[in-house]
Amino acid sequence: MRDVISMRDFSKKEILTVLDLADDVKRSIHDPTSHSDFKKKYGMDLEHLLENNLIASLFLENSTRTHYSFNTAVQKAGGKVQGFPTPDYTSLKKGETWAHTVAMFAGWGYHGIVMRSTIEGLPRWTKEILQLTHHHLQRQNTELGLPSTYHAPIVINGGDGRNQHPTQCFLDLFTMREIARANGKDLDGLDLALMNDLKYGRTIASLLSVAHHFDWRIHFAHPQRFGPQPSRLEDLARRGVRYTDHEEKFKEAMAASFIAYHSRPQKERVGKGEDLISIKELGQINAATYQALGINAPYL
Repeated sequence: MRDVISMRDFSKKEILTVLDLADDVKRSIHDPTSHSDFKKKYGMDLEHLLENNLIASLFLENSTRTHYSFNTAVQKAGGKVQGFPTPDYTSLKKGETWAHTVAMFAGWGYHGIVMRSTIEGLPRWTKEILQLTHHHLQRQNTELGLPSTYHAPIVINGGDGRNQHPTQCFLDLFTMREIARANGKDLDGLDLALMNDLKYGRTIASLLSVAHHFDWRIHFAHPQRFGPQPSRLEDLARRGVRYTDHEEKFKEAMAASFIAYHSRPQKERVGKGEDLISIKELGQINAATYQALGINAPYL
């Protein structure tokens, strides 16, 4: 196992390896005839992939989908998961530091820590703290002549403020690839519309950081003041990624793209004093939007 802290840490080959594994997992879950193929390929059943592994789910920011999807996935793969959904249930409310909190889980022998935070960069810092703590404990045990088989837990970032959301990015890439392949395409060379909160959205940031791997042509659409950050545009230009800023012309961006990715603005990240309702209405996608594009949308 390895850390999942930022999409920038993964090469194209590594990303595709994760997507291929996810494809095999999905097939094993929904197609009973593929169970033996999965076991033959990976040496064990899906239900035993994380057997004897302890995973801590430590969330410093409220979550429903991310928190419980991780918990469910760990249990389906035979692992055990414990933790907390918010810091309200912990000694962090009494002044304990985050460094001490994660060090305790490392000391109890947890193999991985899934975390979410409002603080940009905290997952990377957490990994550094866990490594330092592990080396310190190993040195102490050696000096005392005591055995120790524990390792520093891997860190999986379930979102850190406005920075990155790599696990969501893997899920988005998986979905995009399924859609593309169903239409005779693949991830490479797609026209992709990224819409709404492009300034603060961490899922947008993660997708932009892998755009060069797949030679995407990006089409931006956003409310005023919520366009992509200049540093991200500079990074795209440096990596040779082509993009067009359609500003508030959402339908234009969608019409130019094969896949449209709509990132809803979230209250905790849009900034104080912003009119969240107006921002949501501007980027709203409904049946009328699809009709204007000449697309049948039976589920809206």
